[in-house]
Amino acid sequence: MGAIRKHAATLGISSVRLVHKGKPEQLFSLSDTASFKMMGGSLEFNLAYTDYSESNGKQYQFWLEGFDKQWSEWTRQPSFRFYSLPPGKYILHTRARRGYSNATDAKPYAFEVEPRWFERPWLIPFVLLSACFLIGAGLIQRQRNRVRNLRLKNIELDKLVHERTKNLELLNLNLQDLADRDGLTGIANRRKFDQFLEHAVLQAK
Repeated sequence: MGAIRKHAATLGISSVRLVHKGKPEQLFSLSDTASFKMMGGSLEFNLAYTDYSESNGKQYQFWLEGFDKQWSEWTRQPSFRFYSLPPGKYILHTRARRGYSNATDAKPYAFEVEPRWFERPWLIPFVLLSACFLIGAGLIQRQRNRVRNLRLKNIELDKLVHERTKNLELLNLNLQDLADRDGLTGIANRRKFDQFLEHAVLQAK
């Protein structure tokens, strides 16, 4: 009988799924561009570990570079799910072992989570600039309205002063006329006659 050939253990990512509550799962090909739009969902990675040794108890461990600071605890679950990952670039490191044997590392899997429209890095500066523009435009418009209102008030005040002045002139003329006439007869009085005579003498000179 020939000797049984021992094969080295292998580990790799078998599938990547994007899961949204109430929606069908999205299965991605490992050959596709590793870029995902989370949209509030979760990203699930399934592992395939092949080991021909006789020991039992497969265990798995992962480290998501760019999100975690260290490796996770060993678990028998051959899948990992990440919920609502923030936008950014990540590298998933995985390894597996059987029992307490040496761990087998899988090829790191790099991927990117695309930002939603309100998570774009240019959005905050754009919003701030827009807010400053709107505030500035509002202040300018407010100042223009104030100047226009002042002009209208000045025009109304000029009209009022002109009308009051005209009324005062008419009143003075009426008072002057009353002063030059007799109160009973309405005929020009002595004072009016003296003024007329004085004016005629001055004209004759």
